[in-house]
Amino acid sequence: MRKASSSTPRPRSPGSAATAWLLGLCLGLWAAAAVPASLAPQRARLSAVTAAGGLHPVGEVLGTPEGRGVLGVRLPSSAALDGARFIVVELLDPSGASAPGAFVPVPPGATGAIDLGTPSSARVQSLVAALQTAETDDPLVLAYCLLVLRAPGVLPYALFFGPLVREAILGSQGFAAEMDGPRSGKDGRTARLAESVLAAMASRRIDLGAWLAAGNPSPAQVEAMGRELGTALAEAGSRAGIGATTLMAAHGRAWEVVRTRGQRELLGLLPRDLGASIEVAFRGLGEGLAGTGDRAPPIQLGARSR
Repeated sequence: MRKASSSTPRPRSPGSAATAWLLGLCLGLWAAAAVPASLAPQRARLSAVTAAGGLHPVGEVLGTPEGRGVLGVRLPSSAALDGARFIVVELLDPSGASAPGAFVPVPPGATGAIDLGTPSSARVQSLVAALQTAETDDPLVLAYCLLVLRAPGVLPYALFFGPLVREAILGSQGFAAEMDGPRSGKDGRTARLAESVLAAMASRRIDLGAWLAAGNPSPAQVEAMGRELGTALAEAGSRAGIGATTLMAAHGRAWEVVRTRGQRELLGLLPRDLGASIEVAFRGLGEGLAGTGDRAPPIQLGARSR
């Protein structure tokens, strides 16, 4: 008969315990390394852009990056977003520090993946600053802010241009006044166009990620970007039942506000060459709206009207 072994475990030596701990650590590191970075969960902080252009914290979500800048998360309920048209996304590291995020359109009922693209944190922050000083989340104001912020040299002065763009689009002498006239209001053409533009942003026909990407385009590239934006706005107008002639007239009114108010309020506060930068951007947008390559009259922020 075999002698029963003792039930008392043999004590481990300090060396064997250290070896086991080191082996466990190595296996843990190997397992972590074996998980592709594209599948690692990613914390993100969401803030809703309010109707007054400010930011309202919504909370944190946990998503899985799906490659090529797509973060797969489920958006909060529409009640939590409080009807926000746009959200700002900040990526969080394990310590809770935020990394450059994105500015994302949220059409009604949207859920699912958020496409972060490769935005520049400086451009996202400048766009947020422009909307805060403009005190609106209007998609048309946002579209024109995107255009202005791509003009060479403008980015550091976003705070100055938010109110200017708002006045050009929503003011009594600007874009909306031409579109709606005495019929301005909730059911006016400007409101229909704004919702159509939001849909174009959600479908990436107007790609916010591309507009907010890093880089310093040349004046010729900015003009081409303006032309592309103008084409997209013309398409949005067509879907809203608004013709190119009406859009061109409204753009001309917006242009005049930028020119006259820019001369009156910004001349002497900003570098003189910014006027030429904005002129190029607006000219391209006008050409895109016209759809014919015709050049619109120039904006001259650095010169007095005759």
